[in-house]
Amino acid sequence: MSRAGRVLEFLWSGWSGLAALCLLAAAWQAGHEAYGPFILTSPLETLQAIGTLATDPAAWDIAALTLQRAVSGFALVAVAGTALGVAGGYSPATMRLVTPLITVLMGVPPIAWIVLAMIWFGGSDATVRVVILISALPTVFMGAARGITTRDRMLDDMAQVFGAGPL
Repeated sequence: MSRAGRVLEFLWSGWSGLAALCLLAAAWQAGHEAYGPFILTSPLETLQAIGTLATDPAAWDIAALTLQRAVSGFALVAVAGTALGVAGGYSPATMRLVTPLITVLMGVPPIAWIVLAMIWFGGSDATVRVVILISALPTVFMGAARGITTRDRMLDDMAQVFGAGPL
């Protein structure tokens, strides 16, 4: 295919995405017309509000604080979940000990943890970190534990031959 043909194909391929966005905007506007601004603001008002927030330095400070809280919470989940999962994967006793707790954590919706964390910690950074930890820990734990328990045992022998440790 020639260069001009590839450029034309690239330009034409974007129309489907643009059409989907236009359809979404039209449905949004129709919802605004049907239900009013109290239920659903118009797309134009929303874009104006986004523009106002984007130029407000206080909004950027709040966004940075939110990002910091989220990243620290997910880092905590990565460390705790991976450590518990690896321990559970190598030790059946640890797996039997931790699995009921993980099952309970998975059974409670995150919105309930939000309310409890706000009661326990108030509006501090700990609230966000605890909710992220409790909500995401079961997934990371199960992934790490299953990764250890379902690994190919032949790879353990190969790692031992090359002098690698158990982790």
